[in-house]
Amino acid sequence: MSTEIKASPVYGLAKRFSLEPAKLVEVLRATVIKPDKNGKSATNEEVAAFCVVAEMYQLNPFTREIHAFASGDKGIVPIVGIDGWARIVNSHPDFDGCEFEEREAPDGTPVSITCKMHVRGRSQPICVTERYSECKRQSIPWNTMPWRMLRHKAFMQAARYAFSLSGIYDEDEGRDIVSGGQSVTTKREPVPMPRAVGQVKAEPPAEEALVDEETLRLLGDEFQRLSMSAADIKNALSDSGALDVKTLTLAQANRLLDALR
Repeated sequence: MSTEIKASPVYGLAKRFSLEPAKLVEVLRATVIKPDKNGKSATNEEVAAFCVVAEMYQLNPFTREIHAFASGDKGIVPIVGIDGWARIVNSHPDFDGCEFEEREAPDGTPVSITCKMHVRGRSQPICVTERYSECKRQSIPWNTMPWRMLRHKAFMQAARYAFSLSGIYDEDEGRDIVSGGQSVTTKREPVPMPRAVGQVKAEPPAEEALVDEETLRLLGDEFQRLSMSAADIKNALSDSGALDVKTLTLAQANRLLDALR
């Protein structure tokens, strides 16, 4: 293998997961980097940029610590889930713990959460307060787990200030960037696995196909991970447009998975 290929960011990430660089690009396009709103898959350069960020922060794209939106004129938008932020923070040698302070409204809804992040060598913790009225979104996670979502927001922003983290975003921020400031729901478009590294165009989604067993299993895992009650699951299915699991389509299931992760 040439020195030029070995020096590429794609090779670095491929080596970490014992994959051939061409196969890594295929898998990233198919499962990790979502096509843009026109169905256009990420270019080779955008995939390389994604690999640079994943390597910089030592995140695993296959466990959803990091994924991305392809955004045409805006380039690649790296999205880091809460597990990824936790890995970055807990791996930092100067991280010395954190604590949260919650404010609750009389009706039981969140008002704000403050994250105090302690950093070795600093006399005062980094304190960041996130307000529910500013962060709330009309989505399944925010409607069913508002305290958890607001806690995630406070933790992420405190991590940014404490350790000067840049070039990565949470899911809400990523959607705003892609949509030009408007909060939208991005559908997962199926991307064919290419035979070689190149430009690939996504095929139209099969809207009417019912959910398969594997996707249903993934949904069940997410429901269990989030400790969702039967009522929460029923509301989530309703928000996705399905009457129940038997009528859930594959496209609805994929959108629901995106919203829960």
